[in-house]
Amino acid sequence: MSRCEVCGGASIEPVRVEIDGATMLVCARCSKLGKPAKQPVSVPAPKNRPAGISSVYRRQATAIPEDGPAVREDFAEVIRNARESMNLTQEQFGMKLNEKSSVVAKLESGKLKPNVQLAKKLEHTIRVRLFEEPE
Repeated sequence: MSRCEVCGGASIEPVRVEIDGATMLVCARCSKLGKPAKQPVSVPAPKNRPAGISSVYRRQATAIPEDGPAVREDFAEVIRNARESMNLTQEQFGMKLNEKSSVVAKLESGKLKPNVQLAKKLEHTIRVRLFEEPE
């Protein structure tokens, strides 16, 4: 048993009707307020995509290759000192990088190691090398 979406009454056999462009499940009495709606067509979910956020909304992070240049160990200090020398808050610096202030805070605390794309953005903005060549 379900509830009518118009009057809220109990409905043993709800009827799908279209009322003012909205498709609703209603009781037999309220079904006179609209016209019979087409049955919805069920579309199967894509099987190759994992559950959760679609890949369209995810930012593709470019991992730093193991054999390539590594981010220097003191990157957090370098980023903080550069931001402070520019007299910018974390929020202002984040806007300049087109990143959230929380990303800047995590970088400066060392909790987040920048990927290649972010490291290049930082190098360009603060004009300091963040990559060091492997030995």
